[in-house]
Amino acid sequence: MLFEMASGERPFAGEDVLSTAVAVLSAPMPELPRRVPRRVRAVVQKSLSRAPDDRYASAGALRDALAAVRPRAWRDLFDSIFGRTHDSE
Repeated sequence: MLFEMASGERPFAGEDVLSTAVAVLSAPMPELPRRVPRRVRAVVQKSLSRAPDDRYASAGALRDALAAVRPRAWRDLFDSIFGRTHDSE
């Protein structure tokens, strides 16, 4: 879900449930768009790791990693998704 929220697309897609499941298990991990801030990309990529030991150990650890991303990065990401700017602020 984090990948989709950051990119607007699902990380894996197939014509049906089976082909999607095969893609999840075997297709290379897709890259997030460059507009996604580096720290957000790192958190999403770690959360999608196929190796359990490479993922966050708990939901709390994931929450902490997301909270550590500076607010400006989130605003820039949301602006790029929704096409808003804050130049007048």
